[in-house]
This record gives sequence, structure tokens and C-alpha cells, in this order.
Amino acid sequence: MDKLNQIENIELPKSFYIDHEGTEKEINLSVIKSNDPSYYFENTTNTMKAYFKKDICSYAPIKVQANDMYFEWTPFGVGYRDELGNEQWIGRINSAQAEIASDNIVMYRNLLTDVDDEFIIEGGKLKHNTILNSLPQLPMSLPGKQISFVVDGMIDFSDTVFMYIGDTLQGDSFETTESISLKDKSGQDVFKLPSPIAFEVNGDSQIGCKYLVHREQNIITFKIIVPYNWLSNQARTFPVAIDPTLVTVPTDTLTYAIRDIAISPNEQFVGVIGGTKPRFYELDKNTNRLSNELPEPTGGHLSANTIRCLAFSNDSQYVFYTDYIQSGVRVVKYDIKTGGFSNRITQTMSHSAGGTVQQIVFNQKGDEVLFIYSSSALYCKFDMSTGILSAPSIVSLSNTTVTKAKFTKDDKYLIVFSSDGRIRVLEYTSGIGFGNEVIFNHSIQGTVTDFDISIELGFLSFSTSTAPFYCVAQFDTVVGTINNVLFPSQPASGTPSWIRLSSRCQFITTAIGSQIVFFRFNPKKYLLEGRVPDFLNNGRLTSAMSTVNNYFGYGVTSSGSLQTVYLYKFFYEPSENIFFREPSTLDYYSDNKGQTLMLVDFGTIIAGQTTQVKKILLHNLYNYDVKDLSIYISKQPSLDFKVELSLSEVPFTPETNLMMNRILKSGDELPFYIRVSTNDQVQSGGMFEINLKCDKA
Repeated sequence: MDKLNQIENIELPKSFYIDHEGTEKEINLSVIKSNDPSYYFENTTNTMKAYFKKDICSYAPIKVQANDMYFEWTPFGVGYRDELGNEQWIGRINSAQAEIASDNIVMYRNLLTDVDDEFIIEGGKLKHNTILNSLPQLPMSLPGKQISFVVDGMIDFSDTVFMYIGDTLQGDSFETTESISLKDKSGQDVFKLPSPIAFEVNGDSQIGCKYLVHREQNIITFKIIVPYNWLSNQARTFPVAIDPTLVTVPTDTLTYAIRDIAISPNEQFVGVIGGTKPRFYELDKNTNRLSNELPEPTGGHLSANTIRCLAFSNDSQYVFYTDYIQSGVRVVKYDIKTGGFSNRITQTMSHSAGGTVQQIVFNQKGDEVLFIYSSSALYCKFDMSTGILSAPSIVSLSNTTVTKAKFTKDDKYLIVFSSDGRIRVLEYTSGIGFGNEVIFNHSIQGTVTDFDISIELGFLSFSTSTAPFYCVAQFDTVVGTINNVLFPSQPASGTPSWIRLSSRCQFITTAIGSQIVFFRFNPKKYLLEGRVPDFLNNGRLTSAMSTVNNYFGYGVTSSGSLQTVYLYKFFYEPSENIFFREPSTLDYYSDNKGQTLMLVDFGTIIAGQTTQVKKILLHNLYNYDVKDLSIYISKQPSLDFKVELSLSEVPFTPETNLMMNRILKSGDELPFYIRVSTNDQVQSGGMFEINLKCDKA
């Protein structure tokens, strides 16, 4: 019988492989001692290379590589789940040593009581079985009636993969009883997970199981759901094998100069300006990939001149674009029949500006639009049902050329940024037009080079010509003033040409030279937290940076004349929960759904010794204060391997349940400390979970 958890490279079967020198050699399935000091065993004489660490309790103990892509597999543990989604864990894995059970089989025995992990090397395949040697005892505390057995683990891929069931692309979270194909950026199959089943190792009975899948960027967590009533059937013979399962965005290379890009408000479409016509693509929010170019109107997009700017309507159903010559505004509508912006809307009157339109700006309701040129704008009402613009009126916005403008929340003000670096705030009444300029003073240092505003949260970010080169401020939506300018303690490396806020304002994205540089901002504490170590260096930017909700994108010229559009998801932004946070990197250990993003790393643990103390932060991202916090370890790995908690580092007072009789305010952080102590008799380590309980203050 074919066993379970088959991760396979999608190729025709081969009797040979290509070694690192490019030489064709016959496949050898034997497992040997590893030449890589990070691993204990390996098989590299196959079309798929497999590496095994000595202890399965190590982080990412299994590595599988096929061509230029690899993944690392970390098992978490086993437990139970009811139909209501409640879970109870038998335990997280213990220390278990790798052994060669047969020529091509690696075994980790008793990673939990009577539970083994088995890995079998085959031609182009790594098969994986989690073996139950006896029936696990049914828990009595779950409230549901339909109990399932659960095997839990995580895969960390070296690059972005896309999950398909048949030809259907899946989202970040789904469940299925079918096989899952994992594809690379080019759409090629690289690995495959067969349909999950459980079966008797020495018998004939088997049953189909279910995957619960969740992805955060390149990390995919899997839970395999096995009906407990099948496991507990009196006819069942053990052992039983169960399948345990082992984000920046790709680019499109274009052949035309990229002048501007726009992302639709619903994150479904991307428009790119290049040459004498706009081009439109569909943005798949699950894969962050662009489709092929969408269909055009009959006769194409009508423009004999170079296109200057474009914008999507607020409902993402229309696109507006203009060219360098004042020949009017063009409007096209998305046509569900053609799958493109192919329905040309013929306007009833001319909308030619008195100069080249630099920006198209919609109000928040989406029923009025500005076509900004020089220091003025065409101001029109827009019928969202027909796509027709009203007769335009001309409004003056500044004494110098307007570079950028944005409406504020409730369409009460328009913020205008001019080429002289001046920021103006104009009163605005929907359906009537513009009123007086709001007079205020601010302390922004240097000349402003760009700005952005979070419509919902009311924060502004500015890039400036002098150090520290960027700052944030608060916008008073009642009186229209810019207040409380906040500067960073450490300056940026230079003047940003563009600056953007992420969706929840936890990150600021800047373009400095050819680099995209990120900074952290804590909106709850109103604190700039410094530069993020990661940055992008894709080439010389040729377009403004477009941001919508979770995405930002831009065009570049790199490697001579190569034109590329880059699209990215912003960094993970937690909200509405309390999170464990790593103080050295400010990264989070889990996401909003409780899925593990990373593990606490104590390094090498030596028997009979106590590890160094690790500091962990509790970060309250609820919109309210909490009290009566309790931090505890749900289950210790063993009597000889204990996880200890303390409220202080020095002295470290070991506890297994920390009670914090204080209020943790919204946005605040609170440290606690953790270590592992062992004795000379310890035979195993193990996985453990840190849990938190609290009440609303």
C-alpha cells in the first residue's frame, strides 16, 4: 500500500539525477551521515535532496530541496479537536533522536508517547508517516460531540509558493480533503501533497482525512484531521499511520517605459502607464501575481499621445486616464463579459484641462473628481452608475504647481502639496466645492518632498529635504490643522522621493535613491520605533509609489533598460489581541489567529544546565486596557526539562504561572522573562506553549 505524506517534485520519473558538477549519475536512495554540519543524516543522490537533524525537537529538523527551491518542516504535536473548533493537545513533541531504520528510512521514535515519525526516501519523493502505535485516550473536557485526532506542523518555504486544488488557486486559509499542488512564481509545480488518509500499517483499513491550511507569507501551517471514531473502532489494528504534513512578490517584466502605476481600491486590478496607452492587469490577492494584460476596448485605448496619469474610481469599476496633450479625459468601465476595462464611456462634453493633468483625485464618496494640472484643477461631479462626468469648473488650488492632493475623512478638507514644498489645507463641501484655506503653523523641518495620510486613522507622514528627512503628524479632522509633528531619534540615510503609510500605520515606506526603506511607527503610543533592517534595492524608480490597503507597488528601470513593476504586501500588522513580541527584532511570535510565526530560540541546551534568560514582551493591541494577566506553560515537556517564568531578570524568580496584578494599557508593552532548566538525568527536550489569560479593565 502506498503510504502517506508524499512531498514530491513534479517531474517525469527519472533513474538518474544531476550532481553539483552537472554530471548525470544513477539515483542512490541510501541515507548516510551528512556532510553538512547542520544535519545528521542526508540523501543527496536523488532528484530531491533530503536532510535530517539529529533531534526532531530542533527547529526545522527536516529540509527538502528540489532544484532551486527548498522547504523546512517543523512538527508541533498531536491533540484533539471538536466540531466547534475547540482543541486540546496531548502534548508538543519531545526530544527524539534520528536513526536509520533501514537503508532508505529515517525514524524518530517516541517523539510523544507511542508516536513515531518515519521518513522514506524514494525516487524523486520523500514519504512521511506519523505512526500511532496505540490508541490515544479520548479527552473528556471538549464540549463538542464529534471529536477528531489532530496532527500539527509547519512548513517554511525558501520562496513564495502558491497552493492549488486542481486548477483552482486557494487563499491563505482553507480546508480540503483533496491533494494540494504547490507551484512556484512561474506557475510550475514544485511539490505535491496527496489527499490525506490514515491507514493500518499491517492491515487493510484506511480512511480519508482533512487538511486545515493557513499561510502567512512563506510559512504554511497544516493540521491533519482524523475522525476519532475510526481510530477507536474495535476492529482497528495498530500501528496506524497518519499524514502529518510536512510573503517579496514576483514581478512582471515589461517592454515599455513605466511612468506610473495604480492599484484599484479593491486590490483586484493594477493599471500601468507606458507609452501611448494604459495597460491593465488583474492582481490575484492570494498569490500577489499579475495576470496577463486584460482585454482592451474595441479599437484599443484611444490616444495618439503619451499617457500621463490614470486612476481607478472608488468602486474599482472605472478607470480614468489622460495624456500629455490636453485632449480630454478618457473613461473606461470594467466589463465582466470580456474580463477587462473594455467598455469605453463616451462623455457628453469636453473635459480638456489648461495643461497636462498630473493627478486624478476622487473624494471619499467617489462622486466628485479633480483633474489637477499646474496650480489648478478641473472639478467635476461623477455619476457612478453611468460613468458620465458633469460640466467641469476650474478651481485654483495653489500659487505654484500642485504635486499631490488628497481628501480627508468625511470629505471635509483637501490637503494640497505644491512644488515649493508647501502644505495647504482647503475647506471642502461635497456638492458645493472649495472654501477657505485653513491657517495653521507646524514645525516640519526643511522642505517637504512628499506626504501621505491615513484617511481612517488621521496620521500624516512627510518626507523632507533636511535631516532627519521624515516625520509624522496628526491631522485634526474637526478644524483641519496639522499638529504634534513627531521626528525620529535616528535620521533616514537621505531625502525620500516618496513616502507612504501602511494600512494600520505600523510601517512607513520610503523611496531613498534606488532603495525602498521601511520604518516602524507605533500609532497607539505615537512613537517612531526606528528603521526595519530589511530593505529593497530593485533599481531606479520611474514611477510614483502606489499604495492601497495591504499593497504597495512601483515601476523601475534596472539592468540597463529592463522595465519592471514590483508589487509587495506590507509587513504583517497585528491588531485586536495581545501578542508575544521579540524585543531584539520587534517581530511577533504569532498572528491574529494564533498561528505560530516563529519559536522561542534558546540555542543549544546542555543537560544539567540552565539556559540564558530570554526577555519576551506582551504587547496589548486591543483598543482597551486589560487587567489580571496570567501567563502560564500549558504542559511541561518533562520533569527533567522545565520551562520557568519570571517577572524580573535579576533576580530570576522561577514560576510556572505568572500573575500580573496590574493594568496593561492599550498600546503598551510589558516584559517578562523565560528560561529552561534541566538536570543531569534529562533524556529529552520538547516543544511547549506559552499561554495568556486576562480580563478587560
